[in-house]
Amino acid sequence: LLSSLKNGYNPNLSLNEKYFESNTLTSCQLPDVGGTITSFSAGWKWNAFIFAPTVSSLVVPIDGITESEQQEMIDKTGAVLASDIPTSYYHRCWTIIGILTVNGAVESAGIRLASP
Repeated sequence: LLSSLKNGYNPNLSLNEKYFESNTLTSCQLPDVGGTITSFSAGWKWNAFIFAPTVSSLVVPIDGITESEQQEMIDKTGAVLASDIPTSYYHRCWTIIGILTVNGAVESAGIRLASP
C-alpha cells in the first residue's frame, strides 16, 4: 500500500484532485488467498471511508523517500481531509479518524495511555 501511495502521489495535482493520480491503486494481492484484485476504481479518492484510512497509513515510514518528502505527503493529505469533511455520519467518522491519525493525535493518545 505504501509503495502504491508513494508512486501515485503527485504534489503538482490540486487539493481538489487530492494529490493522487487516478491510477494509484490499480491492483492488490489478496493475502492467504492467492488471488489478485485487478480492477480498483479511481473512486477510492472520492469515498471518504476508503480514502481516509488508506492515506492514514502515510504515518508509517516509506522506503525510498526522505522524511521531508513523506511529511509533505502527510501535510497535503491532511489538508485534503480537513477541507472535505463529509456530512454523513459514517464517512465523517472515518475522515475524523484519518485527521487524528495524520496529525499525530492518535500516536500522542497512545503514548499518554501507555504511561503509568
